[in-house]
Amino acid sequence: MSKGFLIHRRFGASFTKKLLLAFMCVACFLSAIGFEQACRASTRLNQDGTSFIHVDTAELLGKPDAVEVRVGAYFDNLHDLSLQNRRFVGEGYYWLEWPQALQDKLDRGKIKTGYIIAIANQLDTWERDIDGLNDVPIRLANGNFYQQFRFSAHLYMPAINLRRFPFEMIQLPVILEAYDDNLAIENGNMVLVPDSRSNDLVAAAAGINGYRIVSASLQPSLRTLGTDWGLDDGKLSYSGVALQVTLKSTPLPSVLKHILPLVIVMGIVLLAPSLEGEL
Repeated sequence: MSKGFLIHRRFGASFTKKLLLAFMCVACFLSAIGFEQACRASTRLNQDGTSFIHVDTAELLGKPDAVEVRVGAYFDNLHDLSLQNRRFVGEGYYWLEWPQALQDKLDRGKIKTGYIIAIANQLDTWERDIDGLNDVPIRLANGNFYQQFRFSAHLYMPAINLRRFPFEMIQLPVILEAYDDNLAIENGNMVLVPDSRSNDLVAAAAGINGYRIVSASLQPSLRTLGTDWGLDDGKLSYSGVALQVTLKSTPLPSVLKHILPLVIVMGIVLLAPSLEGEL
């Protein structure tokens, strides 16, 4: 067996070991990043504080004074996603349908229809854009009232899980919630119910680069605030409906952005000692 062959064989074995070591280092580095981001971005909920929970609307509607309000929503566009800041920009529409019983409460309390619900997870309220497509509610054939709104707002992600980063799944919600205290569960007992009619929830052109939309759904929610605002009126609960879009990162952009640069750098570092000095 020639000396050159032995040198080549040793070099090949050494290179293979170094390459495996490089991949192990990359895997450990990515795992550490995902774990650190998951710990940093995990939702911490105080049992007595603010929390969004899924709720059975049938139970809430079972109370004798409950008023049902149907809520629908539609995402027309999604963009400017920031996982670090847990925010994104959502644009679209939402609409309400309510009975005469709620309209009577609105008239007695002098509550404008634009203040029946609000977007609970919006940020930078000075930059929001919410417009009623019709100035006054429309009276439907069934006797109910209907009004539609267009929104464009910076939205906050209440929960995010990055344990599988950079191959994570994220949920982008717009949470529509009772706004006026007189319409809280303990007062007006207004219950928001998702509009269950079979309609698209996200526009075909909506999406974020590097992600694909997996699903979209309307989910009922309930938020309880851990404060009475210093009025000794008890802690109020607000009914809500969330349009939640689930996205999954696509493999190729994640590999090109996060893994390939690390592999190239590690490969250069490991191969550098094996090259001739003039190279």
